[in-house]
Amino acid sequence: MTAILFPLLLWGCGFIISTAFYKGSLSPVFWAWAGVLSGAIFWSMGSILYLVVDVPYTPVTMALWLGGWVILAGLFHWRRQTWQFSRGEWLSISIVVVVFTSVMMLVVCLPFAHGSYDSFEQLFLARDIAHQHMTDALANQLSQWGIMLPMLHSVAFWFGEQFFTTLQPAFAFSLIGTLAYLGRISLSDDIGRWRLWLPILITLVLGTNYFIVFEAFYIHNSILAAAYLLPAVVLLWRAHVKENHADLHTGIFLLLGFAFTRTESVLFGAVFIILCWTQNAFAPVIWRRVLLPYTVVLLGWHFWLLKIIPSESNLILSTERVILMIGVLCTTYAATYLINIKTVLRLKLPTPNQLLLMALASSFGLAIVFNAQHMLNSTFHSIRNLFSEGFEWWGTIWYFTLAFLLILRPRRKAPYTHLFTQGIIAFFLLTWLLGSQRTPYRIGWGDSSNRMYTHILPITVFYLQLRIGHWLNDSKVAFRKSS
Repeated sequence: MTAILFPLLLWGCGFIISTAFYKGSLSPVFWAWAGVLSGAIFWSMGSILYLVVDVPYTPVTMALWLGGWVILAGLFHWRRQTWQFSRGEWLSISIVVVVFTSVMMLVVCLPFAHGSYDSFEQLFLARDIAHQHMTDALANQLSQWGIMLPMLHSVAFWFGEQFFTTLQPAFAFSLIGTLAYLGRISLSDDIGRWRLWLPILITLVLGTNYFIVFEAFYIHNSILAAAYLLPAVVLLWRAHVKENHADLHTGIFLLLGFAFTRTESVLFGAVFIILCWTQNAFAPVIWRRVLLPYTVVLLGWHFWLLKIIPSESNLILSTERVILMIGVLCTTYAATYLINIKTVLRLKLPTPNQLLLMALASSFGLAIVFNAQHMLNSTFHSIRNLFSEGFEWWGTIWYFTLAFLLILRPRRKAPYTHLFTQGIIAFFLLTWLLGSQRTPYRIGWGDSSNRMYTHILPITVFYLQLRIGHWLNDSKVAFRKSS
């Protein structure tokens, strides 16, 4: 029963808080799909706060943390009447809740959960956190993984369970739901019924892929990261298209959740922030305001890691790498003060997004020059996991996605789609570059880079959906002219 109630608790808290503070231009139906994502972010933030200020991590202290946010959000709803949704919105929200609850009940009954060595390591960490609270030894282990998954599973041990079989499926549910919802509202009305059917088809393509289904029950952080990165990037894009800085706040808020899922997520988050910021769609003061909570929370977490990680550490986040993360966070935020994008564009200088791609490509090239065998083996293994050997788990989804992106070239492109094109390219370059800092990537579904491709695939198919939508619109216009 706890395995059902805990995701529902996350959903309820996340929905109440987010519809109060992060509505933006979005219908509350979006937060019906993404309520678990928001609830898990607030749970992780409470965990970090208690770790940093040395408050015991217990059911009581976490209940006080979440309860305080819910009460504050309730007062906000009451004061501004933000809870007054339309009848259609209430109906849609009710349907999502019923389906979500049914999925959680079904998952509990069916033994689909599976794991690996990494899964057990994270569950052991979750067990120790629940029973021993937080020691320096346990805190060191958190630098091996993102904080979110162990902290969420630690709740199971409070109630005598080993782990929650429902957590991974709950995030997969949000991933599929937000893909369908954001796809529908991002397409033009001009394509008629395709505005409904195209997102459904794209969602079915992603949701029925073998490896995505596998990840939906695999106790690891890949599906969590994918569930956050997709809506974060899409909302950053929509903020520019709609010129709505409230959506910018929401996108960065979800990017914070992505940063909690894996140790290297801060680097990927910085890539998408830079790609957005350099478009000069928002004043620097807005960017500073939006990025401040994101930067402060992550700096607090990484400074605390820097304090407790031994100087002679062989963990994934060693002292040097924690300093790198801190440097990336500080540099990204300081750039909003130090670099004037309008001046850069007026003088026709290379923009930060161009410099970013050149830096990644140059670094990747230099890594090959200085360690050719290591980098070539690592990169070729990673690519083969997508296409040749990867056919066993990915199927043909990467073949067809790449083929359609190359073939479909609508005359009128959606604005600001560089966030997708450059973001996807930068994601692959950074992933391959990270291979220089570890043992080479290997052939197999469990390879780290192969699992990381789960993060970028939903964004890639969403971008493909935009391309198809504009192609359909062009075809419809051409048909009208010819007739």
